Amino acid sequence: MLRTVLKGRRAQVPVDLDGFDLGENYKLSRLRLTELVNDLIGGGRDPADVQVMACPGWSVHDVVGHLVSVAEDALAGKLTGPPSEEQTAEQVERKRTTAMSGMLDDWARISPDLEAGINALRVWPGFLDILAHEHDVRGAVDRPAGRESQEMAAASEYLLSFWKPPAAVKVTCADLENVVGPAAGSSPAGDSDLVLCLSTSPFEVFRFRLGRRSPRQMRQMDWTGDPTPVLDHMVIFGPEPYDLVE
Repeated sequence: MLRTVLKGRRAQVPVDLDGFDLGENYKLSRLRLTELVNDLIGGGRDPADVQVMACPGWSVHDVVGHLVSVAEDALAGKLTGPPSEEQTAEQVERKRTTAMSGMLDDWARISPDLEAGINALRVWPGFLDILAHEHDVRGAVDRPAGRESQEMAAASEYLLSFWKPPAAVKVTCADLENVVGPAAGSSPAGDSDLVLCLSTSPFEVFRFRLGRRSPRQMRQMDWTGDPTPVLDHMVIFGPEPYDLVE
């Protein structure tokens, strides 16, 4: 259970997750990724040669191939949830020899139907996947951006909403305090029984929840109290086997 508390006179307002347009924000991320890839090609670099450290063994070409294949499979009714490791491997391999220009054209053609479905059915994983991979690619090409955006705030709020650590944690992002864990439904955010506190940013919440941080990095975050009881419960999948510095 998630309990949000506002701090200060000019506190950041929590995102309206029910009203957040998943399809439109998927589209915006797709367009930004397309621009990043085209800029890479325009600079004389082959996306197949640019490794993505956040996705071990994948190139930028592989990341785009995965995303296009997910869109194809979702529209064909082949996915009932996030793809398995086996399905993901097949998706990447399927596009291994496909020209980037063709993949981007196919993605642009089929995405309107996907975007409408993502929003109508509230498919958060579809939006989270593309946003995560956008930032994976940004890290690979050293083009950081959008870390304080509205979509990042929405993604982090959503990912905190179902984080269920075994001990209560007060997560402070700017002026928002999100209380998660067994005491979240009953204890005020300032109560002394909430001995474990994490001060971080929406971007870091987004990255560690989706496995883009190593165990060492998560332990070294700005904690008050010993985070040992919750470290194994911070990621949805992952974590990274090595420190990922972005």
